[in-house]
Amino acid sequence: MELDERVIKMLVDEKIVEKKALIPVFKIHKTNKEPLEKLVVKLNIADKEKVLDIKTRVYGGEPLLLDNEKIDIETAKTIPQAMAKRYNLICLEKTDEGQVLIAMHNPGDSFALEYVQMRTGIKDMKIYTALLSDLEDAWDFVYTEKSKHHPFFKKKPERTRIIRKIPKKLELPGYKTFLRDKIESTTVIGGNKKTEITPPEEALNGDKLKTMTESIKKELNILSILSHSANVLNSTMDGEDIILELLETASRICNSQGASILILEDKILYFKEAVGEKSNELKLLQLPLNEKSIAGWVAIHKKPLLVNDTLNEPMHYKGVDEALHFTTTNVACVPLLWGTDVLGVMEVVNKTEGQFDDKDLEYLIILASQASVALHNASLLDQFHNFYLEVVEILIDCLESLDPVGRDHALRVARLTSAMAKQIPVTEEEYESLCYAAFLHDIGKIKCEDENDMQSHAEKGAQILSHIKFFNSIIPLIKYHHEKYDGTGIPEGLSGEKIPLGARILAVAEGYYEGRNMNPDLSGEEFLESFKEEFGIAYDPDLKEIFLNSIE
Repeated sequence: MELDERVIKMLVDEKIVEKKALIPVFKIHKTNKEPLEKLVVKLNIADKEKVLDIKTRVYGGEPLLLDNEKIDIETAKTIPQAMAKRYNLICLEKTDEGQVLIAMHNPGDSFALEYVQMRTGIKDMKIYTALLSDLEDAWDFVYTEKSKHHPFFKKKPERTRIIRKIPKKLELPGYKTFLRDKIESTTVIGGNKKTEITPPEEALNGDKLKTMTESIKKELNILSILSHSANVLNSTMDGEDIILELLETASRICNSQGASILILEDKILYFKEAVGEKSNELKLLQLPLNEKSIAGWVAIHKKPLLVNDTLNEPMHYKGVDEALHFTTTNVACVPLLWGTDVLGVMEVVNKTEGQFDDKDLEYLIILASQASVALHNASLLDQFHNFYLEVVEILIDCLESLDPVGRDHALRVARLTSAMAKQIPVTEEEYESLCYAAFLHDIGKIKCEDENDMQSHAEKGAQILSHIKFFNSIIPLIKYHHEKYDGTGIPEGLSGEKIPLGARILAVAEGYYEGRNMNPDLSGEEFLESFKEEFGIAYDPDLKEIFLNSIE
């Protein structure tokens, strides 16, 4: 019995609904396949709260009666409308603790939850069970509202062409300004600055020469470390790895107990990353954008700040120390700038020996400039990644509109493919590529003119996607998903392990669902027995047990 039918049965068994009241429900359901639970609510056959209570007992999860006030529109829109409806869910909000709250029709749909993780980048989720009718109302509310802040509704300013001279040397954004204004703009709180001029008549004795030599060696070592951090910036596009590397470098060269980067969003400073003691707990905290914290002051004024006596400094925000049971004694903090925009701040805390000075600040400025580049690049990558996700979803909708009979075929294939992939040691990138390939495996049918042409849809699908670099990794999976393990498949007659592993997995998933649709007279058990015989002929025999575990 389907879950939806179990909800109706329990409503009757517990005498919440009379059988005769369900006659119009089943008539409509038979005509348009509308879910029974939704019809019961829409036709006012039963009270919403009681239906939700029964539904939660059947589906699991925590019940939630949705209303518009519980939905943060910007969070909800991270899931495109087509995919929110496909997976029957809505993202409610992102909490201060880094959690995303989700209301969904079926909290047991792990594939839908994986999609939300991929879309939002957040793995910590709290799931609520909601009524389908409430979800539909939520979609209307979220996706029909036109945001005043949408870039298409903004009036674009007239552009003035500026002729710039080619610089003699390239510098990181903000670095030149920082160094030029460092003496004037740097604020030092606590400790004394003192400059000593050595009289020319004083000759360098052995001790002074040794001190100078050690100082030069230390400077060269630090420059070497800074050079290495620059190389890291150029060697990877993984923003998180770069940020961690830069923070570890900052902590090392400034001899601090810890270092952190706070990102500015919606007038709130969030701890994006941190190294040192209490770093994991620190990432759960946030600071308001005001002058009641050192980080807030730096972000507002766009200037570096040294505080060498935080215990007696009113500007130091004690709330973080209290929350972490940690004592901050001194801080060096610099803004993260991209042009004139403030991305956040970078800071080091608790010098292990002595106090922070101008040298520490100068090193931190260089690293902060590199961090700004990394954060900006990561933001661009996120935008491109989201763009390609939108493209995938548009392509899926186009494909399904051409073949309404096979609607949700791609989703079923993707679910089974991902379930199989979880049992194989594949990387996160390989898993993601396999999911995309499963969704788009039949995209070539768009270019097929008739049934006779369908034999070439795998090749045509690969050709369509070959123009998009983002899809390079999935092209072989799509092209060869109709190859057979014994070498009798198409388009190239590949056999065995010459067929890419992802294509072999995809072939099993699609073959199972296509075969099931082509043999409606067979029972599920009968078809499964005949399908198992294909392993070693059409399908990789090593995938047989993995497949059986997955469909269970």
